[in-house]
Amino acid sequence: MEPKVQNIFDTLAQEIDKAVAERGFLSVCDRAQALGFKGGRTDLTSAVGYRFERGEPNAVSLHLYARSYDPSGPDQVRPCITRFTVTAVENGALTQQYENEYEGLITL
Repeated sequence: MEPKVQNIFDTLAQEIDKAVAERGFLSVCDRAQALGFKGGRTDLTSAVGYRFERGEPNAVSLHLYARSYDPSGPDQVRPCITRFTVTAVENGALTQQYENEYEGLITL
């Protein structure tokens, strides 16, 4: 992966770690948009989700998926899980992935 694209990947990974430490969420989405990613909210029935993608001219694409969901089942009370994943795909193959998550309520 060329240095510019690696730098964008690393910047998002750092933003993810910051959001996890602060129990945040939207800061990662805002940073992705500032870096030229396209996408947005993709809520599911029991989750809040965002998907973003940035295509590069050299057949590399970066993807960000941010999701917060409640894993509780019937008669269960469990904390929400917020998970962030950023991936790099080159010529159709996954070449790099970073993931981090936390349990508990999100701070928008």
